[in-house]
Amino acid sequence: MDCGFKDEITTLPSAFGDTGVRVSRLFPDKPDGTHALLLHGVHSSANLGHRNKFRHLAEILAARGVTPWLCETGRVSVSREECDEPLAWIEESFGGKTFGEEHDDCLAALNLVLAQKPAKLWISRCCSPACPTCMPTASYSPAPASPRRPRPKA
Repeated sequence: MDCGFKDEITTLPSAFGDTGVRVSRLFPDKPDGTHALLLHGVHSSANLGHRNKFRHLAEILAARGVTPWLCETGRVSVSREECDEPLAWIEESFGGKTFGEEHDDCLAALNLVLAQKPAKLWISRCCSPACPTCMPTASYSPAPASPRRPRPKA
């Protein structure tokens, strides 16, 4: 999937479905230390496939020095062509998945990114704010280590 940047795809275990949690990453030529984790929800797919809108977004971020990570949470493998409409594909692919399972998939992707010890991390949902599977957009900067304070005496 040549997009002008070196890429890496990692598949993590998922408690739901048979696809695992697919996390795609682009390596910017001149990284600035910022990483962006893009969570997609159930309305589409976030991968490095040709003409994928999230690939395009990842390329824009990488060109600006940000290391983008695209997360596709676990689902049942169903071809979109086998379904008459998008809602049918969503129901076949994600039907029965709990919020907790979706949350665990997103957390697995987050832990993969945090293992890189980014200087700054952006987390963004990539679908409708009404999507029940997406977490709210957030930004994370690791706090410098602070000395432990002694506990007050009882």
